Amino acid sequence: MPETKVGLYDLDDFERLMTGGPLAVFLKGHLWLETVLNDFLEAAAQDAKPLKQMGFAAKVNVCEAFGLVPPPLCKAFREINRRRNLLAHELHASFGDDSLAEMLAHSAPQSRASYEAMLNHLPGDMDSPEGRLTFWYFAVIMDAGYSLLLRRWHDEHQSEHAAFAAIRLIEEKLGGRIRSDEEVRKEVNLPDPPDPRDVWYRGNRG
Repeated sequence: MPETKVGLYDLDDFERLMTGGPLAVFLKGHLWLETVLNDFLEAAAQDAKPLKQMGFAAKVNVCEAFGLVPPPLCKAFREINRRRNLLAHELHASFGDDSLAEMLAHSAPQSRASYEAMLNHLPGDMDSPEGRLTFWYFAVIMDAGYSLLLRRWHDEHQSEHAAFAAIRLIEEKLGGRIRSDEEVRKEVNLPDPPDPRDVWYRGNRG
């Protein structure tokens, strides 16, 4: 039985690359999000090469049209891309906390909640516009990556999900002892669902 892959993105690589000042971090984060979009397209298409050659905005449109990426994330991705396009045409472009505040206003609720929860735990050397922007991208990528992991979990275990649903229906509608989800998943060999923490890995994948 295939196992749902965890550990989409290398946290060491992310930390190493997200440097160079707020503007550089913003632009690099945009590239990270395009990697996420490419992964959604890879998961859904038999041949994703033509789709991956499209621009960022077109990729968001395709992902939204086919229900690959949740609408709140698509909206956030569009705002990020809009700002990226504006900054790319400004000779004296900059990105600070005021810009981040505007981005937060357009974030998906889950991404914003994750980011705000992390603010109280920022290491001292990360408490800066660059550091806060890095952690915001960390939250957005975790939110999007978790959606991708859930999609893979469902796609890779369709038979097990069908068996799980059938057993739950019988237990709930025809009477008898209603077992926990964990017990039923074990019976039908359905792995536990992924966790948002599974989006990131360090070193070798687990």
